[in-house]
Amino acid sequence: MVDDDARSLRATARALALQISGEDGLPFDVDMASSGEEALRLVEKEKRYDCAVVDFQMPGMDGLRFIERLRAAAPRVGIVVITGTTRKSVVDTAIGVELAVWSILEKPFDIDMLAAKVGDAASMAAIPEDRREILTRQIEKETEELRKLSQSLTDAGTARRGANGRPGLDTASPRGYPPTS
Repeated sequence: MVDDDARSLRATARALALQISGEDGLPFDVDMASSGEEALRLVEKEKRYDCAVVDFQMPGMDGLRFIERLRAAAPRVGIVVITGTTRKSVVDTAIGVELAVWSILEKPFDIDMLAAKVGDAASMAAIPEDRREILTRQIEKETEELRKLSQSLTDAGTARRGANGRPGLDTASPRGYPPTS
């Protein structure tokens, strides 16, 4: 877990260690780093990590740069991003699909939600590479389809609004009332 806020780092790491267990039923070990540089040193010690929980905004090496370097050093690690001061949509856009982040959570987050995301990300890291690539492409395809559907629903809602912004009203009718047959 990488977070520049020492108090938050300790509390969250402790809660995660108690909350999450591996396939063997034993709790996960949670290593802590207060910077991206420190976390990369841990990774370089050849310790295998299943998941990294990364604060997006940190001084020095920010979360985005850390994730890029982590992907180069440990391409299979599952990544969950936490952010406190940036909107999730901004983080999502900055990271993009190519860095394969499992999830992005806004602070304050529910520890149960974080634990679930970490467990999912760690499980994904255990999937063989060929199967993982197939699943990733499928997820990307379905995500794009959902974005298109969302946009078409937004467009349809906008098209159904009259000049006065009210849905379903014919602004050509007197006083904006629906036309009568």
